[in-house]
Amino acid sequence: MSFRVHAVGRDGIQRGYTVDLEREGPRWIYRVPCSKKLDWFEAVFLEVGGGWIQVVMLKYNCGEEHSAKGIPEALFARVVADSGLRLRSSRTDDEHGYRTGSANKVWKRLEARGLAREDKADDRYIFLGDGRSP
Repeated sequence: MSFRVHAVGRDGIQRGYTVDLEREGPRWIYRVPCSKKLDWFEAVFLEVGGGWIQVVMLKYNCGEEHSAKGIPEALFARVVADSGLRLRSSRTDDEHGYRTGSANKVWKRLEARGLAREDKADDRYIFLGDGRSP
């Protein structure tokens, strides 16, 4: 299934992106194609039970084309809306994956905007967005 999302980059410019969604059981895979090569930005989320869906991978394969463009934030809101579940990060070391330094930057940015909170006791971030806007 394909659809459009709008994301606001670090430069303050809003851009629209075509996103492809693929479901594999509890996995939700969102891909934003690169315009200059056959590759994509990829975000993978996993339903982990208890009303939660978790970020398990954010992969930037398009270089500068998708870097600092606000795509993760837009996809976080979208997966909450699509799944009807609450979104959380991986831990720094987790059975479903691990949270990288780059992912920490995304979560810190969301936290600064009031769209996430850090749960230090559980070593993860909780997305506070409503699923309508990043």
